[in-house]
Amino acid sequence: MDSTASMSIIVLFHNNKHFTKCINSIINQLLTAEDEIIIINDHSSDIYENELKALQSYKCIRIYNSTEKTGNRSHNRNLGAKYSKNPILVFIDGDIYFPQPILKYLKDALVLRNAVASFGNVYGHKYDEITLNSLLGFDYLSYLFNDKKWKDLLDIPLLFDFRLNKDSILLSGEWVWNYFYTSYCMVSKTAFVTAGMFDESFTEWGAEDVDLGFRLSRQGRLEYQKDLAAFHIPHPKNRMTNQINNFKNMYYMLNKYKSPEFELKITYDKSSSLIHALEEFLSRLRKLDIACQEIPKQAGILHYDVVSQNAPKGRLQFMDHNGRLHCMELFGLALPFSSHVFDCAYIPYEIFLYPYTLIPRIFQEFLRVSKTVYIKKHELPKRIEWDLSVINGFNKNSPFRDLYYVSKTLQDFCLTDLGSVLQINTAFDFNQIERSYLYEF
Repeated sequence: MDSTASMSIIVLFHNNKHFTKCINSIINQLLTAEDEIIIINDHSSDIYENELKALQSYKCIRIYNSTEKTGNRSHNRNLGAKYSKNPILVFIDGDIYFPQPILKYLKDALVLRNAVASFGNVYGHKYDEITLNSLLGFDYLSYLFNDKKWKDLLDIPLLFDFRLNKDSILLSGEWVWNYFYTSYCMVSKTAFVTAGMFDESFTEWGAEDVDLGFRLSRQGRLEYQKDLAAFHIPHPKNRMTNQINNFKNMYYMLNKYKSPEFELKITYDKSSSLIHALEEFLSRLRKLDIACQEIPKQAGILHYDVVSQNAPKGRLQFMDHNGRLHCMELFGLALPFSSHVFDCAYIPYEIFLYPYTLIPRIFQEFLRVSKTVYIKKHELPKRIEWDLSVINGFNKNSPFRDLYYVSKTLQDFCLTDLGSVLQINTAFDFNQIERSYLYEF
């Protein structure tokens, strides 16, 4: 890409306090005379009308109203991209502030290092203004908007971007799309359009940026720049509602791609120990010649094949009510189906070859999607002795562990011998754990 290429900066606006501060911090770092700022106003209150009119006086700014969909961030970003004139797109949320220029460094990644997209850190993004000020003991915004004080905020652990704690192996190469967040990011317009733009089927908060990051990573390299610092302007938000929406959107992605990458995205916080465990798990299981299950021509039955030579990613097979056979390559950690959509599911005896900390998550998910789950018995397969690094690598909770109970132990399950099969039952209802230790009044 030519170093003279201009940017179209798309900023989302919905009742954002201090929005003019956000825009001014962008104007201060424009790089060419052709750079433009496109503001997409998503059904904001009339009290912001004068503020938006004032911004229209800038020659580099154009403002458009989002009229079709309310609160659909994917739609609003795509709308801005359609109005854009330049080969570089920058997406910025209306609650982001840049105390120093960073667009030059994002652009260097595209121009000098041939990345298709680049992004950096966001600090101070967890709390509303009153809570944040109470925890800090001073006025956060008075520091943020002060040229001499804002750097002091970088040293406060409360404002830390969690991605800085991640291993470098996760923030580059094939895993970086997991951390591609569009609070602010820069992307080649050609790559953005080729990747299919933002998926507007995502609703409410969460996951639409990771979904785009996954598709962009198939176009080229994503570059995360850990030394860049933007700041979040605090505002109230419902964290639990956001988490629930994110959870739903993650399962939408799993259904969309039917890919083990998204099973892992749903079920595990990433770490180098997890990557090691996964690589060792796959390398050993893929050497085994394990016969796949025979599929009877009957709807409502789900069959699972473990990872092996014959099913390198694991495999799900089922017949739908129209007599069509469906086959998906999945580990079985997360299943793209509604709860109890199948009458029964069959898991092969070789499931016990897996590291024992991996099996409970698979059992729990099969019990979620099937009314009854069986293990097909046959001659006991030779066990694999997994070392502790593999066992501990999988001994992680789900990223959504605060939404529901995640099993990590086989003691949560009871196996009943029915002759040719073992029936899997739970020792308790995962979704209705009685909090008997609470006082009643």
